[in-house]
Amino acid sequence: MRVKRVVVLALWTINTDILMSKTTQHSAALRQIIEALAPFKDHDAKMQVSTVLTLLEIAVHQEEQVTIHPHSLQKKIGYQSGTATRNIYYWCEGHKDVRGGHNYARVEADKTDGRRRELYLTEKGAAFIQRVLTPLCE
Repeated sequence: MRVKRVVVLALWTINTDILMSKTTQHSAALRQIIEALAPFKDHDAKMQVSTVLTLLEIAVHQEEQVTIHPHSLQKKIGYQSGTATRNIYYWCEGHKDVRGGHNYARVEADKTDGRRRELYLTEKGAAFIQRVLTPLCE
């Protein structure tokens, strides 16, 4: 009977350690995400998630050397056309009716179809993304 109690106690201790380590891992991961998003908050404390995702999607596609167009960005993130345009203006050169003009991204004509546009990070945008990535890569 005593051996059974010791085994049960050992298993309980192992399960508790596993749960605690998972909780610790989750907590650490969440803290990394919060730290990674801090540059966005520092840039604009009222920034919407779709605005954050816009720049991150442009960065991911550029990192993977895959071209992204405004329409595919709109479908990928799942927002309306006006929202896509507004977010692109925010990160690019700006617009008289839209806050922004930060020059973190640029729009260029598609090399194969001049009617389409391609989105890329600028050097300034790449430096900002490095600030975002730093907590995640430590």
